Amino acid sequence: MRLPTHCHLKIAFSVFAALVFVTSIAVAEIEPSYYKKWQQEAPEALLIKVLSVELITRYQDEEKTTVFVTIQAQVQSVWRSDSGLSPGTVISISYEHTEYKDGYFGQREVPILAAHLWYPAYLTGGAQSGTYSPAARGYSFETVKWPFDVEPPF
Repeated sequence: MRLPTHCHLKIAFSVFAALVFVTSIAVAEIEPSYYKKWQQEAPEALLIKVLSVELITRYQDEEKTTVFVTIQAQVQSVWRSDSGLSPGTVISISYEHTEYKDGYFGQREVPILAAHLWYPAYLTGGAQSGTYSPAARGYSFETVKWPFDVEPPF
């Protein structure tokens, strides 16, 4: 039995849709419990006020733009600090941020912070280099609440 031509198109579209679905699952967002674990294990858990943000484009093509972010921030409160930070200390935080033009399915990107705003910060490094970096990936500047319903430590 031979199928009509329009059925071939429907079958091809169904196969394509299934492949897109399976691919999106393969690079899906990380479960919140992993972000929470990284926050709990971060050597530095702070409340910061962003003083300045510097963006330098590192890579750009038709699909994405990657920028190097350098933030100067003042520590407002310390929940935990392996490097001995205290309120009032000015620190430098550096990381890369990638912006995808057609959307992106995958782990959450570390956001670009806004100057003059306050954020919880889960960081690593700094003791020897003087520069800190995000310890909890996309949730390094936001406390994971769901499904834990835990208040930030500040």
